[in-house]
Parts: sequence; structure tokens; C-alpha cells
Amino acid sequence: MSELNIAIADDNQQTLDLLTEILEGEEGIRIVGKADNGEDAYNMIMKTSPDVVLLDVIMPKMDGISLVKEIQKMTKKPLIAAISGFDEFDYAVEMMRNGVNEYILKPVDRDKLAKVLKKFDDIITEEKESYEKQRQVVYQQMQYMMIYDNVTHKEMQSITEMARAYFQVK
Repeated sequence: MSELNIAIADDNQQTLDLLTEILEGEEGIRIVGKADNGEDAYNMIMKTSPDVVLLDVIMPKMDGISLVKEIQKMTKKPLIAAISGFDEFDYAVEMMRNGVNEYILKPVDRDKLAKVLKKFDDIITEEKESYEKQRQVVYQQMQYMMIYDNVTHKEMQSITEMARAYFQVK
């Protein structure tokens, strides 16, 4: 597993402690922050830009659905696993509809969490590989532009726009 930066948000101290204990024992996992309410979680996520957010559905100051909606406005969106004691289908669907990637029931099962994190790691690895391939294509197109004089102004603008998008730090 590549290194995953994880933020945890849960108002239940026992759940925070359990998740911390599970995650600290895993190779390639780094906890970048913990919060016990939605507002602090949002601020922490904005500050730390984690790869993954594990969040409780019901928290004070900002609930999980509102937090997920705010996260979806970010440029670099982390993968999100909602953790809840509610085994209610409609609630899980609402969370997924708003951008949650996985829904984990409490009490948190170590194996289930490991599977979710493995899935997230695979997604992130695939995204990085795709980004690198696209970056290489843009680089080759820019080289072509510099070598050949017959590139139109429109082609140059198009390639420049692609380069700006792909060379930004993710």
C-alpha cells in the first residue's frame, strides 16, 4: 500500500480511539488529523488535504452530510468513508448521493476498514498513474509545438490550456 494520509472525524471518543489504534498499526497509513465535530473536521481537512476522510454521520456543529457537501466543493477531493451506527438504507443512499465513497457500520470491523482502505489506495494509485500518462502526453505535445513551425495559434492555445491543467500540483 502506498502512503495514505487520513483524517478522522467522530464525536465519539471511543470510536476516535479505536480508529486511531487500528490505523496506527497499519503500514503506509498516516493520520494527519482528528476532529470531534463537523466544523473542526472541515477546517482540518482544508488545512491537511488528506487522501481519505473517515467521518461520522452525526456530529455536532456540522453533520456528516453537510460536511460531505462542503468537501465536494474542494479542488482536491479526498475519498470519503462514512461511519455510522445507523443501518438505514435511505441514509446510506443519501450519503452516497452526496459524494461518500463507502459506508461503514459501527462498531467498526478491522477487516472491513482494511478492505475499504485497500480499495481507496487502488483508486488513488490508478488516478496517479492516469495523471502521469496524461502529463506525458501534454509534455510531448509541447515538445512538438517547439520543434515544428506549422502549429496554429489555436493549437498552441489548446495545448497551453491542457498543460496548465495537468502541470498543476495535485
